[in-house]
Amino acid sequence: MDIWVQKAQAWLNSRYRNVSGYQTIAEDGVTGWGTMYALTRALQHELGITALSNNFGDGTSAAFSSKIGTLSPSTKNVGVVGILQCALWCKGYSGDVEFGKWTSVVTSSVASINTQLGLRSDGTVNAKLMRSLLTLDAYVIVGGGTDPVRRAQQWINGRYAAHSTYRLVPCDGLYSRDVQYGFMFGIQFELGMADSVANGNFGPGTQSGLKTQASVAAGSVDGAKAWVSLFQIALLFNGFSVTRNGTFDEKTRTATTSFQQFLLLDAHGRGDFDTWAALLVSTGNPNRAVTGIDTTTKVTQELATQLRSEGYTVIGRYLTVEAKSIARGELERLFAAGFSLIPIMQNYNNAAQYFTYEIGYTQGYQAAMRARQLGLPRDSVIFFPVDYDAFATEVDGILKNYFAGVRAGLDLSVNVPYRVGIYATRYIADRVYRSGWADAIWVSGMSTGYSGNLAYPMPQGWSYNQIQELHDRNLDRNAVSPSAQPVRGSEVALPPSYNEVVWKTSFEFTRLSVLAERALSRQPLLPPNKAGQMVLWYLQTGEYDDKMWTVYTPLPETSAGVYGEKWGLARGDLYLDAGPVSESLTSFDGDIQHLAATANGVCIWGDSAGARTGTAGDLGGWSADLLTMWADYGSLGVGKTADEYVTEYLGGTSGRFSYDDLLADAEGWLLGRRMHAGTNLVDAHRAVRSAAHDDTSILRLFLQERFAVTSEATTDILKAAIRDVFVGPWPISSLPRTVFLGLDGSPDQKQLQSIVDSGSAKLLRMAGLA
Repeated sequence: MDIWVQKAQAWLNSRYRNVSGYQTIAEDGVTGWGTMYALTRALQHELGITALSNNFGDGTSAAFSSKIGTLSPSTKNVGVVGILQCALWCKGYSGDVEFGKWTSVVTSSVASINTQLGLRSDGTVNAKLMRSLLTLDAYVIVGGGTDPVRRAQQWINGRYAAHSTYRLVPCDGLYSRDVQYGFMFGIQFELGMADSVANGNFGPGTQSGLKTQASVAAGSVDGAKAWVSLFQIALLFNGFSVTRNGTFDEKTRTATTSFQQFLLLDAHGRGDFDTWAALLVSTGNPNRAVTGIDTTTKVTQELATQLRSEGYTVIGRYLTVEAKSIARGELERLFAAGFSLIPIMQNYNNAAQYFTYEIGYTQGYQAAMRARQLGLPRDSVIFFPVDYDAFATEVDGILKNYFAGVRAGLDLSVNVPYRVGIYATRYIADRVYRSGWADAIWVSGMSTGYSGNLAYPMPQGWSYNQIQELHDRNLDRNAVSPSAQPVRGSEVALPPSYNEVVWKTSFEFTRLSVLAERALSRQPLLPPNKAGQMVLWYLQTGEYDDKMWTVYTPLPETSAGVYGEKWGLARGDLYLDAGPVSESLTSFDGDIQHLAATANGVCIWGDSAGARTGTAGDLGGWSADLLTMWADYGSLGVGKTADEYVTEYLGGTSGRFSYDDLLADAEGWLLGRRMHAGTNLVDAHRAVRSAAHDDTSILRLFLQERFAVTSEATTDILKAAIRDVFVGPWPISSLPRTVFLGLDGSPDQKQLQSIVDSGSAKLLRMAGLA
C-alpha cells in the first residue's frame, strides 16, 4: 500500500462521489485499472463530458485539447490539476502534497516523465501525455524489460509523437501489443501515409509501400526516411541483438541472416519484403513458398498428386471426428505420394469451455487409440489445438489442467507411447512448451490479430507455422521447420484397410489393448507387454473359462503372492472398463472368443512352427478341434466312411470343427505366434490382417507358417502332425487326450489314414493350395 495513492483515491472519491457516472473506488493505496478509470471519468467530467466512460478516446482527447490545450503551471483548473497530481502519485512520481495546486515539484515530475518517454524535456502536459498518464504504462524498465528495447520505445515516441493519430507507447523495455501498434503507425508515417489514413494494420497499402520503399541492406543509412532504424528495432522486438543506430552495419547483417534462417527465409542478410513481413506479423509473407499443408478434407489420389506437384511434402490430418478424420486407405495414398504426416487431435477446442482435465484426458485417450489403430510409431507427436484467443491468465489454469489430462490420456498407451504437441498462438504455445506440458509447437500464425500473436516473437524450437488459408480448397499452408518431426511412412505399420469389418476390428482391438495397458499401469511391477494377453483372457470369458481352460490358459492371478494379487486387480479393472464381452469387437466377423482362446494358448505354450507333432501350443486350437470332431463320429458319421465324414465335418457347417472354428484356430495361432514373440496385440493383429486379408489367405498363411505347406507336394509336416495328434506322445498330462477324444473315440489305422489324407486335402482346398 502506498499512502499517497490512498490519499489520491480519497481525494477523487471526496470530489466526484456525487457526480453522475463516477464510480467510487476502494481507498486501498493500490494503483490499478479501477483507479485509472476513476481518474478518466473525473477528467471527462471536468472537461464537460456528461456520458462518462472508462475509455480515454478521441472524444476525450479532443475535449482536452479544446478546453485545456496544454496543462502547465499557469493552469487554474483545480480539478484537472488535482487529477494530474493523482495520476503522478499513481505512476510513482511525486504530485506534491496539496491537490489542485501546481508546484515546482509537479513541474519536475512531468519533465522527468517527458524525458523518460523520449519527448521534449519540459514540464507541460498535452492530451497525448494525459492519455498515457491515465494508463498503467510504465516509463522505466520493468521485470523482463531490456534497455535496448526501452531506447527503441523512446526513439519511436520522439520521432512520431507529433502525428495526431499516434499514441505514446510505454517505455518499460517490453515489446507489447501497444508498442507493436505504435511501431506500425511509425512505419506507415514513414511511408507517407496521412495521419487520417494510418491505422496501425499490416494491410495492402503498408505491404505495397514496404515492397517499394523499405528495402535495406549492408551500407544503407537513415536519411529523410528512417528505414534502417525501424528495421533494427523490428529485429530487437523479435529478440535479435542489434543496436539501433540508423546504419545497416555488420552486426545488423548478421542478426538479419540469423533471423532469416530461424524463420526459413532466404538467408541473404538483406531487409527485403519477406523479412519485413516476418518481423511484423505472425504469418510473415503468406504467399511465400512452404512445404506444409493441413486440411479437414479427405485427401483423394488426385489431390495428393496435385499437392505434391505444388511442392508440399508434409500434411496435417485429423485423427478423430468422422467428418474430417483420416479415412480408410488414406494413409496409404499419402505415404505412397511421398507425404509425411502431422497427426491432429481436435474435438471443438475452440473456446475456453473445452479445456478441462476431463476433456483433455478423454481426448488424449482417444488420440492414443486412434494413433495405435493407424500404426503410428512410438514417440509420434500428436498436436492438440488451442483454437481460440486464449489469455495469458488461462495458461496456469484451464490450459495447465487440460494438458495434464491430455498427457494422462496418452500415457494409457504404455506399449506405444506418444508425445504431446500444441497448436496455438505464439505466446500460448511458448508458455505451454516451456512449462513442459507439450513437446512441440505448431503456431497458429494465420490468427494475426490474436493477442497471443501480436508483439510476441516466434518461439524457439517451433515446428510448424500456419500462415495462409486457401478458402476455395479448404487447405491451410504451413511453414515447416527442419526441427519438425512429422510421421514418415517408413515408420508406420499401416492398418489393414481393404474392408470395413477389418478396419473397425482394428480399432476395437486397439481400444481393448489400451484399456488393458491402463489397467496394468495402475499396478506396479506388472509387465505392460502382457496387456494384449490380458485382452485375450477377457475375450475368453463366458465361453472358454471353465475348469479345463483354466488349466490350459491359467489366469495370472493364480500365481502366488502380491504379483498374483496385482494381476487380479488389473484384470478386474480391464473387465470393468471394457464392459460385457458381448459388447466388445462387435465388428469382428467370426468366433472372436475361440480365436482369443487359441491365441492365448500359443502365447503361453509357444507356437512350435514347423513341428511334425501336435504340441501344447496347438491344443487350444486345431489339434483339440480335430480330436473333438472325430469324437462325434459315432453319432454324426452314421453311414459315412471316414473319408466322407472328415470331408464333410472338417471346416463344414456344423459339428465341433466347423468353418468358423477352423478360421478362429488359424487366425488365433497366427496372432498368438506374433504375441509370443513380443509383438503387442494391436500390431500383431495388424500384421496378420495385412498379410492375410480374407478367409482363404488366412488359412493359407496358417498352413504356410505352422506346417510349411506351399502346395500339395509339401504336406509331409502337416500329415505327420495330424497323425501325431491321435497317436503320438501327449504334450500336457493334466489334460489327457481322452478329455477331447473320448474313451472310445480312437480311430483305427485305416480311419487314421483317412483322417490324415482327407483332412490335409480338405485344408489345402480351402486354403487355395490345391
